[in-house]
Amino acid sequence: MIRVLITCGGGFQGLGLVRALHAAGGIRTFVCDVHPDNPVRYVAHRYLGCPLLADDDAYESFLRDTVARERIDFVFPATALDLRVLASLHAELPSRGVTLAVCRQPLLDRLLDKKSVQKLLTDAGLPAAQSIDPHQHDFSFPLIGKLADSWGGRGLEMIDSRESRDQRFASIRANHYVWSRYFNRFEEYSADFAIGSSGTLSPIVVRKRLRTSGGFAVISESAGEPGWQALFSKVAQALADAGGYGLFNAQAIDPGSETALPFVSDINPRIGTSATHGLAEGINLPAWFIGSVRGHAPEAPRLRRHTKSIRLLSDMALPVLPQRPRAVVFDLDDTLVDHKRWLLAKMQALYDACFLDLADRSRYLRVAVQLIDDHEWPRLIDRTLELLDLPTTLRNRAIEAYRAMEISDTPLYDDVEPALSALRDAGIKLAILTDNPPATQRSKIAHAPPLRDIETVVLSREYGGEKPRQSVFDQTAVALELSANQLVMVGDNWMRDGAGALHAGYAHAFIVRRSASGTLADRWLVEELAAIGQADRISAVPGLVAMLHACLDAPA
Repeated sequence: MIRVLITCGGGFQGLGLVRALHAAGGIRTFVCDVHPDNPVRYVAHRYLGCPLLADDDAYESFLRDTVARERIDFVFPATALDLRVLASLHAELPSRGVTLAVCRQPLLDRLLDKKSVQKLLTDAGLPAAQSIDPHQHDFSFPLIGKLADSWGGRGLEMIDSRESRDQRFASIRANHYVWSRYFNRFEEYSADFAIGSSGTLSPIVVRKRLRTSGGFAVISESAGEPGWQALFSKVAQALADAGGYGLFNAQAIDPGSETALPFVSDINPRIGTSATHGLAEGINLPAWFIGSVRGHAPEAPRLRRHTKSIRLLSDMALPVLPQRPRAVVFDLDDTLVDHKRWLLAKMQALYDACFLDLADRSRYLRVAVQLIDDHEWPRLIDRTLELLDLPTTLRNRAIEAYRAMEISDTPLYDDVEPALSALRDAGIKLAILTDNPPATQRSKIAHAPPLRDIETVVLSREYGGEKPRQSVFDQTAVALELSANQLVMVGDNWMRDGAGALHAGYAHAFIVRRSASGTLADRWLVEELAAIGQADRISAVPGLVAMLHACLDAPA
């Protein structure tokens, strides 16, 4: 599993990175931030408190110790706050096998100064905001001033007359600002991209910023017009030619005026706060960068989705437990093990053993996915034969082969290993309480290295029943040598895991919902449709209201 550290990642900038990395799969996320409590610590796999950036030596020491102790492979900055500190470690950390997704110091210094950015763009033949001397300006139009070393919506000033200029200049250092024309009405576009090893460029995600709040886009729409794609492609290439490296965000303004042409307004040498729009188009820029460094950058999808992305604040409610539990008891399937993926792996192996010459592989897998998603597990073989129009005489042979197969690598959810590790580090005991055939469950655990060290495993059928029977919960407490009120249960079923644990006297029960990534059919079908350029014709939505807006917002 790839291990990624996100620095200064406790805010919404870090949240976008974590979401993209988790969507890629196979990546363990570590987030560091100076604030002990922040939103991203509740979604990242591991949170680490770090020193204040004002103490350069302590912060650099923290980074060195962290990448060594946690065996970090990649470091991504979430904000511009510590870019220079990270760039200063380019001469040291890469020799330890750590990739810093940050430009080297000379180019970074230019990109963190808006005056230098304007010159870089102009030298590359790209349209940039025209600098205006506020002391010589006649104020036939207002001016906007941006601190030369600021980022996002920080350090903005607006002056519309000599009087307002003189008044503001009395309290700010005007020469620290870059001044240009302020447009009352304009359209704003943003591009997100990555520059990998040897200057390779990722696909470029261009979006129109329809609505912003707090300095970042909350509603964006894909901008596929060739002119914007061409402009931002030139920007990305200019940065690559200058030695750019890592994730980037560039912004452009279209004043919509005959006297003022579109121009590039900003370049950020870090991920855009709303860059998660790329995920909706099928482009995962952090995953692309990681793949580029490792020599296998993912190809752009054959067909890009034209989409509107809306960023919402999503509430997460956590219970405040009166006391830390002494042990955590886990259900196995759909809590630790991605059971549908495990079933599909068995059905894929079964095809090679029994169906290779009897059915088309794609049709067979489509049937298997449908049946697994429909929870037709007890009759999986019978229904497969039925839907493939194959004789029932194949049944016994297929069932015997299916039962004999062992999956060599049990598919676990990405948050399993870091969660188990953190609980162990805190001195909390771990246990598994699982239903289903004991031999099958033992095999799953044996082929999942993170689960092998869990000493207490209770297979409910060996104790005369399955959850929610109280006796199996009691047996787990006995095996842990703890009382029931010192335990919490973690599972996916309200009745079997939740109510069963509470009736047995457990202190608390957590019900985990693994629906964020969609059903098995969602994931499998999107991958199949992407291969034939049809992925844009199926979408997952959170409810009927979202569907309604997608339909009504479309041209009549």
